[in-house]
Amino acid sequence: DLNDLKGEMMTTSYPVPANLGLPTKVSEPAQIAKLKGDPARGKAHAGKCYLCHKIEGVGVSFGPELTHWGKERTVEEIVKEIVYPDAKLAHGFEKPVRLTSRKTGKVAEGFLANYSWHAGSLKLKVMGGQTRKILFRRAGAKVDYLNDSWMPSASELGLKDQELADLASFLKACGSDASAPAVARSDEPVPPTGKEPGWQVLTGEDFVNVNCLADTWRWEGGHAFCTGKPTGVIRYREPLKNFELLLEWMHKKKGGNSGVFVWGTPTSIAKLAAGHGRLPHGIEVQVLDLGYAEVYTKRHKKPADWFTSHGDVFPVGPVKMKPFPPVAPNGKRSFPSKETTKGINQWNHYYVRAVDGEVRLWVNGEEVSGGDGISPASGYLCLESEGAPIEFRNIRLRRLSPPIDAGKIPAFVPPTPVDLKGHPALGTWKYLKGYSREVREDGVVILRNGENVIWKKRCISKSENEFVLEGNYVHKLIGEVLHIEGRYKATK
Repeated sequence: DLNDLKGEMMTTSYPVPANLGLPTKVSEPAQIAKLKGDPARGKAHAGKCYLCHKIEGVGVSFGPELTHWGKERTVEEIVKEIVYPDAKLAHGFEKPVRLTSRKTGKVAEGFLANYSWHAGSLKLKVMGGQTRKILFRRAGAKVDYLNDSWMPSASELGLKDQELADLASFLKACGSDASAPAVARSDEPVPPTGKEPGWQVLTGEDFVNVNCLADTWRWEGGHAFCTGKPTGVIRYREPLKNFELLLEWMHKKKGGNSGVFVWGTPTSIAKLAAGHGRLPHGIEVQVLDLGYAEVYTKRHKKPADWFTSHGDVFPVGPVKMKPFPPVAPNGKRSFPSKETTKGINQWNHYYVRAVDGEVRLWVNGEEVSGGDGISPASGYLCLESEGAPIEFRNIRLRRLSPPIDAGKIPAFVPPTPVDLKGHPALGTWKYLKGYSREVREDGVVILRNGENVIWKKRCISKSENEFVLEGNYVHKLIGEVLHIEGRYKATK
């Protein structure tokens, strides 16, 4: 209790050492990052890190947990934050504080955990990971907020260039082994923070393109940028049964649509990878902007009463699920019990728990929706691209069951387009109001709505007056009219 009179009067100093080795001269981070690092040697060099950090359960909780920290950064970024720790206050440290007692001359250094200026007391996290309650006013202490990090630089740690490269390789590899299932502890917070045992940080290296374009998804460490074009998915590299997922998402356009697929069926994923269809079968956890209802009503002239923007959970395709109440009018969707979603350009937090045929969703810390009786209850975790730009970050996965074998699904490899050079259908064809299809010599056809590119597809076969695109989109030229998919008629 900060308001009682129990505490320390600064009769003991708690200093943070400035040097942990003979100072060395190191090169610039970009130069060090070019060296080949050895994670095994790097683990040995991490001994000094354990004095202030926990890494894979080992060490002291003075500074931030580093188990997953490196995987979300490039080697150069890791090296840079060790060489120049003051640049970002040591990648996650709270702001450092120094107390100097005018009465005893003692100094206490650490991080301010809590305080009460009214009572004249504070809690200071000191070296060794302990938190001390100090009666700073009665001790006559001056409180200084510092602009420099407590973390020693690479030079002050006595590290050389190759040792830095090795250490960076070790930190980047930490937390990557998720082959063994984890067990969630009963005393963990709900939603969990993602720093508990068993969590794995996911980056672009963990996902496989299923049916998107090469430039649909761009990754910067653990931060994904999706254009939304075309509609499609990327999947986690292998199927899952019981698991937990943490992520943040942010729509960048009003009315944006996306989703997270839980237990996407291997059969549907394989069909998508072969060019048939756009979205998998499975359980979709909706990721919908608050402005979608307005956009939908304006576009379709229909009431937007069959969905919400606050975390619907529903089955797609021949998948069974009993939705938790409240339930949508069609009886299939679990509507959220609370409205907690934030709008465009704001980060939203999802926690998904998928266990034994049950999916539960927390949005921004509140449990809102889900369903049980799900069959099948295993498959692929997918992130969806559906028409609008969206970003995902801080994606973390915790397996709660052993890996499963759902058969080998090859990664998507775009087929080589059939050349359309000299074909009579070459050119730009317009239809409906504002739609066009540009037929190019290289066999690529581009669908646009006005200036916006909706998709690009490749020609897989051709004849004298006909060609077929991946996904079996048939185009037939009859006279001066291009007949598209047996549904539309386009003219130049």
